[in-house]
Amino acid sequence: MKLLIQIVMFFLFTSVVLVKCVFAQELCEQIDSALMSNAKAVKYVDLPKDLKIFMKKNECEVTSESVYNYGSAIDLNDDGEVEYAFCCLEAMHGPCYMNIFGKVDGTWRILCDFLSGFDMGGNDPGFIILTDKNEGYHSLCQNDRLIQFKKGKYIIEDESLNE
Repeated sequence: MKLLIQIVMFFLFTSVVLVKCVFAQELCEQIDSALMSNAKAVKYVDLPKDLKIFMKKNECEVTSESVYNYGSAIDLNDDGEVEYAFCCLEAMHGPCYMNIFGKVDGTWRILCDFLSGFDMGGNDPGFIILTDKNEGYHSLCQNDRLIQFKKGKYIIEDESLNE
């Protein structure tokens, strides 16, 4: 009987995971082409001075001299002001540790702190901006992970991965 319960639990868990993956994959196909084409490549020198100060206070080590001196300026909440997806921490190799910075009520905040920062060249931010919105911000997709704005920050759709 115990083995039967384990088998049933395994199939239930697997079914839930597959449904979530299919749901995320379907949402990740709903690309906001206009926003993607409006993304602008930026370097550290392009960032607002008050954002650079905020980044230093939050121990972001990327500066103009860094090999990870790249990011994107994108209006993720359609308010006419850009948010910045920018490398924050150096990596031994591979992508940087990228944050999304945005102003909330006139104050800089970290809206996302777990993206892999890829220098895709041109205006490609290294993630996909979706038409779907939560709390006024466009959802994102990176590496087939659905990233939604909830409770004031971006989180991976499967919240257990955020802990």
